[in-house]
Amino acid sequence: MTLDEIFEIREPAAFQSAFTAWSNDRWKRFGYARLSPGERRVIRVNAFIMEDNGNGFDGFLYNSAGDWAHEIYEALVVIGAKRTAKLLDQVIGLFPRGRVPRDTAKRRKLLLDGQYSEKHDQLLNRLDIAFYERDDGLPAKIWLYIQKNKNHFETPPGRRSKRQPG
Repeated sequence: MTLDEIFEIREPAAFQSAFTAWSNDRWKRFGYARLSPGERRVIRVNAFIMEDNGNGFDGFLYNSAGDWAHEIYEALVVIGAKRTAKLLDQVIGLFPRGRVPRDTAKRRKLLLDGQYSEKHDQLLNRLDIAFYERDDGLPAKIWLYIQKNKNHFETPPGRRSKRQPG
């Protein structure tokens, strides 16, 4: 299915399914780095949703999706998920100088070596509860972002778009 055909689909679940299949196929064929900025943004937010829904912020940070913590924050702001972005910003603030290590092993060492006190655990638990109790409508926001920004997905593989940052 082409991108134009996907954008003709009006039923949200069918659109999301077709777009996800299209995007995953491109990721497999071209590699993550060669995807358009919009595709990478959607992949990051979807990874965040899966991790946080399954494992909370602690699991998100512990697993590989945490490599993209800062990029996910930016993506949440771009798609209009400001409440979730604020929660993630608080999580990011737990790290020295507000920088989450991109390297999974370094991040895990920080999480496990005792620098994170009971106070940090309590904050992560409160943020998890806030995330679950007050849904920001992330799946709907992603769909609307994609629908309103087709040009963010049209960059051919291997070429960086000048319109959107990665």
